[in-house]
Amino acid sequence: GYTADVPRMRQICQEVKSCLPATITVVGGYHATLCPHDFNSDYIDVIVVGEGEITFPELVSALEEKRDLSAVDGIIYRRQGKQVTSRVRKQMPNLDDLPLPARHLAEHYRPQYHWLYWDEHAPIETSRGCPFRCTFCAVWVFHRGKYRFKAPESVVKEVKAANSPAICFVDDNFLEDVERAERIYQLIKDSGIRAKYWMQVRTDTIAKHPRLVEQWAEIGLDIVCIGFETWNDEVLASYNKRVSVSTNEEAARILRDNGVDI
Repeated sequence: GYTADVPRMRQICQEVKSCLPATITVVGGYHATLCPHDFNSDYIDVIVVGEGEITFPELVSALEEKRDLSAVDGIIYRRQGKQVTSRVRKQMPNLDDLPLPARHLAEHYRPQYHWLYWDEHAPIETSRGCPFRCTFCAVWVFHRGKYRFKAPESVVKEVKAANSPAICFVDDNFLEDVERAERIYQLIKDSGIRAKYWMQVRTDTIAKHPRLVEQWAEIGLDIVCIGFETWNDEVLASYNKRVSVSTNEEAARILRDNGVDI
């Protein structure tokens, strides 16, 4: 969960423990990784730190086989009422090695999930991290200062597999690698996929590459989540955002001219 989810995460774990004390409760995500003290409670057994694709299955196996949890890298677990940290888990070296999400397992619940005004959508992650160092942001800290990508072909394979009328690219900076973004656009266009797209972007990329917005709008770019932060250049500089108010205004103009909601 994210920071806004922390009270509910704690509540769920506490409720489960009160009903089924033997149940192992596990939390993870940005907040739990960076602020584990907020989950330092006897009703929370394990925190999965950072990426969980390898850690979580290893944790389940260790619990099933009743092995010592110290052997599982990338977790914080409780021992004698205190939090104990295992070895740091190495990051995934190649995101293309990750399996596609098993979306069919959640198909039954799909009508209950909504995003903005979309009833049916598929979140897709195509990269992790960010090359920028904005002072207010936890993304680059969580990903240890690294920025990793999936290949365009892998991205389009997942878009096809999602088979959804609305695709949400949940990367924190989807257009940062312009050549890659252009390649994904071209592959989607050539494949004939028809969908609406949502993405998170930076204003400087848009201002420098208006043609990229035109291309994506052509194949269905509908909404962008974009950080303007402030109307004051000095404050932007203090955030280490590395953009200006005029850049933000130019990006807004380009998006409006292409019919993309902000």
